[in-house]
Amino acid sequence: MHRRLRALTALVAALTVASLSTAATANAATSTTCTTGISATFTPGLGTTGSAQTVAITGKVAGCSGGVVSGGKIHGSMSSANFSCAGGMATGHLHVRWNTGVTSSIHVSVTLSGTSVAIAGKVKKGLFVGDTAGASLRLTGLTGNCTTSPITAATFTGTF
Repeated sequence: MHRRLRALTALVAALTVASLSTAATANAATSTTCTTGISATFTPGLGTTGSAQTVAITGKVAGCSGGVVSGGKIHGSMSSANFSCAGGMATGHLHVRWNTGVTSSIHVSVTLSGTSVAIAGKVKKGLFVGDTAGASLRLTGLTGNCTTSPITAATFTGTF
């Protein structure tokens, strides 16, 4: 039985300084939807030309409905060989420690093009194993501006 887990990967949306939206296919009767607040740190920082990037992600999920959890904490990392403010592709892992004490490990792929973000994820271990994951977030803050200084951090809020 599949549950829709919408979020977690949304963190990566910071890479394009845009909103993100993905869809997950699953049985709507057992889907779980949460609100989230995410922080992403980019090393060495996003600029106008592509470069290798490492992305560290932290955040919280809360107000979950439709499932067996009500909230939790997120952390993870992603990498890309060629990322810029204009776009690129990144892959990595996100981990959620739910309020119940159980965890979920999610493998994610993110494709960026201008202000569009496509995220595909699958829970590989723990709660919701085998389910797909997606997110919808909006940018709420930046450190850097991409033209005169690299973007080194971003924050987002939304649903997953």
